[in-house]
Amino acid sequence: MALKTNFINWTIERDGTEIDLSVAYRIIPFMPAKTDGPPEDCYPAEPAVVSDVHATADGVTVELTNDELEQFWWHLTEYDGAMHRDDEDRP
Repeated sequence: MALKTNFINWTIERDGTEIDLSVAYRIIPFMPAKTDGPPEDCYPAEPAVVSDVHATADGVTVELTNDELEQFWWHLTEYDGAMHRDDEDRP
């Protein structure tokens, strides 16, 4: 599957200051399980995978922390129907 680069605007807060970001990322969308039919045609669900995340603010690269990357993942969950995950561990 060829991955395309997606872009989204997103705002983070650091040290009480809001930073408006332009974020480029690639995604393999969530694939639901197929559990009906002959066993050879069935397969488990595959989670969405986000990769190659690159954030900039005013053209300058912004390194996202692990917490910010997790928040970005959740932001995409709300933004993009291709994402799916249980809300158990939502920050």
